[in-house]
Amino acid sequence: MAKTYGQAKMRQGKGASFEVIGARELELQLRQLLPDAVARKVARRAVSKAGTPVARAARRNAKRIGDHGTIARSIGKKTKGYRMSQTAVTIVGPRTNYVSTDTGHKPSKTAHLVEYGTGPHVIKSDKLMNDGDKIYHGTDWQVFGTHVEHPGAAATPFMRPAYDETRHEAKRIIAREIETGILNHMASANVGRKAKSIL
Repeated sequence: MAKTYGQAKMRQGKGASFEVIGARELELQLRQLLPDAVARKVARRAVSKAGTPVARAARRNAKRIGDHGTIARSIGKKTKGYRMSQTAVTIVGPRTNYVSTDTGHKPSKTAHLVEYGTGPHVIKSDKLMNDGDKIYHGTDWQVFGTHVEHPGAAATPFMRPAYDETRHEAKRIIAREIETGILNHMASANVGRKAKSIL
């Protein structure tokens, strides 16, 4: 059984947690009609499928960022189940193992800065960005110097709008998948009982 049917959670940075809660009646039916193991499987499948339209919308939104599609290509989903809290979670966002073949950039390290924006800050030369003591930028390898006073960047949200656009669809998917799981289990249980009665 699943106390919370699904969450679409931003992985990068501290992120924001977006919850998609299924109908209370379905939760009660899961509890009453399905064994725990079956309920967990049904809940995982439901939130996994619900994460698909969120990921699709996030990719579409990220293509507008102007980074040659790097963040968009990195976006994926991962579903996890937690026995102790009886929760199924689908995480949508840049995959931590994705590295751009063009630049070597890992969007999972910086996508939160795009989503939320940044204030003015200083960028100093470090091991990842320097050749001696020079800072380079992008694929044109323009030299900026030993440090840069960055003016900050406006937020360009792509995850939150994706959730806002698709949350009702995600809720419908969760409800449909849970209902289907319950009906399928009941049908298979009835077949099993009939088989036993014949034997």
